[in-house]
Amino acid sequence: MNAEQENKNQIIRTLLCDESWSNSACCGYALFAAKSLGYSKEQIGELISALNAAFGNHSVEEAKRKYEHSYYI
Repeated sequence: MNAEQENKNQIIRTLLCDESWSNSACCGYALFAAKSLGYSKEQIGELISALNAAFGNHSVEEAKRKYEHSYYI
């Protein structure tokens, strides 16, 4: 795994494990990542909408487990 991917994984781990969780901070990180990947304004809007839906449908603990059991780590 390269340093850039490790840094991205660390950010995600921090977001999922930090007790000072903030949906706004999560969306901010998503914006940074989406812009760095060249997403269009429309794609970013879809991503943020999906995140907001996920915030309403899943707990922080569920999200943490989902990520920890994914192949993205």
